[in-house]
Amino acid sequence: MSSRPTARCTRAVQQLRAPIEAIWITDGLLTSAFERYCHVSHLARRNSSSTPGPLESRKRLGRRKMTAMYLDHQSTLPPWAMAFPVDLSKWKWQPPTPRQSSGENDLHDEKDRPAPAESTTPWTVIQKMMGALTGEEKAQEDDGKETLPADPLMERLSQARLAVAASTPQAMDPAFWSFTRHLEQDIKSGALDSDAVVMAVSTFPLSLANAEADRKVVDTAIREFLSAVVSGIKSSSRFSAADFKDTFWNQVLIQASQLLGGHTSLPLVQTILDAIPLSYIDDVHEGVVAAVQSLMAASLQWRTRPADIGVALRRLSPEDHNELLGKLETAIHESMRKTRNQTRQLFWLQILAHMPLVRQDYLLDACVRSAYFDQSLLGPAGRHLSELLFHQWTSRGYLQSHGEGVAAWPRDCAGRPDLSLAALVVKIGYNTPLNYIAKTVWILLSLLKFLRRFGRQEELFDSMRAYCQVNTRLPIIPFSLLAKAGGDHRFALTTLSILENHADRLDGKKRQWWQWLPQSERDKQILKQWDWKAWPRYVEGMIKDESINPAIVWKVVRSGAVADFRWKQDWRRVDTRKNVARQLPYERRLAEAERWKKTRIELIQNMAVWFSEAKHLTDSTILRNVGRCVTWLRAHEIELEHRVVLAVVTVGLRELKRCEPGRTRRISWVLDIIEEHGGEKERRLVARRLQRWREANVASGERAEEAKSG
Repeated sequence: MSSRPTARCTRAVQQLRAPIEAIWITDGLLTSAFERYCHVSHLARRNSSSTPGPLESRKRLGRRKMTAMYLDHQSTLPPWAMAFPVDLSKWKWQPPTPRQSSGENDLHDEKDRPAPAESTTPWTVIQKMMGALTGEEKAQEDDGKETLPADPLMERLSQARLAVAASTPQAMDPAFWSFTRHLEQDIKSGALDSDAVVMAVSTFPLSLANAEADRKVVDTAIREFLSAVVSGIKSSSRFSAADFKDTFWNQVLIQASQLLGGHTSLPLVQTILDAIPLSYIDDVHEGVVAAVQSLMAASLQWRTRPADIGVALRRLSPEDHNELLGKLETAIHESMRKTRNQTRQLFWLQILAHMPLVRQDYLLDACVRSAYFDQSLLGPAGRHLSELLFHQWTSRGYLQSHGEGVAAWPRDCAGRPDLSLAALVVKIGYNTPLNYIAKTVWILLSLLKFLRRFGRQEELFDSMRAYCQVNTRLPIIPFSLLAKAGGDHRFALTTLSILENHADRLDGKKRQWWQWLPQSERDKQILKQWDWKAWPRYVEGMIKDESINPAIVWKVVRSGAVADFRWKQDWRRVDTRKNVARQLPYERRLAEAERWKKTRIELIQNMAVWFSEAKHLTDSTILRNVGRCVTWLRAHEIELEHRVVLAVVTVGLRELKRCEPGRTRRISWVLDIIEEHGGEKERRLVARRLQRWREANVASGERAEEAKSG
């Protein structure tokens, strides 16, 4: 921005001069002055103060004064005052009128009294002109808002009845459309008061229902009439929806529920429910129940979607309207018992799934109460369960960060219901951003919660097997996140075995279970594996589980490992991912590698302790696995902790505890570890005690044999 104004702007400012008695500074003038002030003050670096005053820089002071002289700040009048000059010669002086009395007359006299000549300025004249215009507009508005008497309204209602009688199912009388349009405008402008609206709603639909006319014509007329009334109330500037009692809204809902045609009544019900204040919702339960029942009854004929009804009830929450939701559920279950139609139960559950304020716990309890997913009543229910959860996650906004691929799930598995559960897991876990992994695990945990509540966890495994057979490429990350959400080592191992069984036939090549099988270019750039980092939480349970072989434990611990670090300068290789995110800073990669190094060392040390505490394993198996842990720690030059040494001593001396002589090589191995940990002196001390212990065991064994032989 230039520090000096243009010549054209300067001439324009100088031409528009205001008189001294009328000071007027526009916002534009203040803004331009402030901008130039800031610009001039930052032109050069100064060592003194930048604020005007005694410490102000001389250079800056000169620039500021030159700018002020050049601009020649003079106040200007507003544009409307310049365009309309006032001729003061038309004003005549009048003597003041004496005061008569105090009170309202004084205020009236002050309004009628003319202003003195010395205070007459262009601005005061403009104010009076604007005030006069505003008064005329208000008077016109007040004239337009005059409340219509009841007789003209009754006459208009009777004319509307005649128009309905003259209508046909193919076309309504134009006079009726004119009536609804003017009725909405009158309610919106306030020409009709609330009593007149209540009277019209209570009489007009009833008179049409009793009239001898076609049923479709009557329903259309009542629907348009109620729509005009509700729309006028919602947009009215005279009164609000809270000015009407709850009985009025209950009556409107009941009248709307008695109409035929679900596809046309649904928008009206949505409009009415949106207009009703939340404080009235519990009081109009009769109308809400009747409206929902009528929409559900018309769903088979008019194919009303549960999503539309759920959107209409979107303001209801179990915390605030639990009683109303309970009445809705009870009414639907009673109608189901009468009609023996179980689809209504599923329809109600789908409505709950589309209501954004309904939480998963309430939906799960509703599923249990409906007994729709009981194994004795229904076969495979994975499709319906996955649909309910998908709709609820969508309505509550849980799937917004998972891309457009999740939205295609209903279409992808429409022809194969048995693939719905596995496909839903893949869609949710596939291409999940790194910062949304925790949220994805929580979503999968809610899926497992539903399946476990109904005892249908095996259906998920069956769906995964079918998915693996159909698809030629399998993404591993979604199933690894599912195993992480399961929180159980048996669930994780079952998922792993399913992937292992189908790893040989993928792409016609031998595939290891930890490899990521790409589906897009993004997967080729960032390869992720289900490696050992996901298994430390399960290792303890796997070691202490009698049904799991220790070889499987070592397989998952070493899964995805390129190579363990063997020298100090090569410790970074503990990060076993085959393709580390190269875009990360080098320092961050080092910190991450150091963190995983400590995690792996701690895991191996804990495994030595857990193997020594496993009571279902044999002595040789325990010794072999503990020795493997010690060998790993020695190879990586890790000092053994005290708990690891105690585990080694406990395992190596089990034969001595059973009063057996023990094996010399095993005892020597224990002494070597004691020497590494405590030194040579402690080794000699322990060796002497172990020797006495062995001699005592040999002597006791000889005595036992002599007793048996004698």
